Amino acid sequence: MRFRAIVTAVATAGALAITLFASTAPAGSACLIVQNAASYWVAGRIETRMRDRSDFRLGAGEQQRVCLDGSPDEDGRLHFVLKNALAMPVFMCRAKTVTHVTIESEQRDGKTRTYAVCK
Repeated sequence: MRFRAIVTAVATAGALAITLFASTAPAGSACLIVQNAASYWVAGRIETRMRDRSDFRLGAGEQQRVCLDGSPDEDGRLHFVLKNALAMPVFMCRAKTVTHVTIESEQRDGKTRTYAVCK
């Protein structure tokens, strides 16, 4: 069975966004609030172990609520993946649902490293 992906912009931040999100999330959905703190656009996806997925693309400073109609893994987490311009994975982590994931970048040795803070 293929799940329908839901991506919605979130205008607020912090605990208020999580409260608002929890009250408006469809029953049976697994969601993350993704914030891009990098100075450039980023793309990625959230997915379950069963490979149900939802893609997103965020400009600099943007934030979105990204949801899957379905269940997270047994431990209540989703796989979070950042992709490069060629859609190749460049960073992966596992994040608890109904939480914030912040995408950050840093310069080191003339190279830019893009990563996410997953909790």
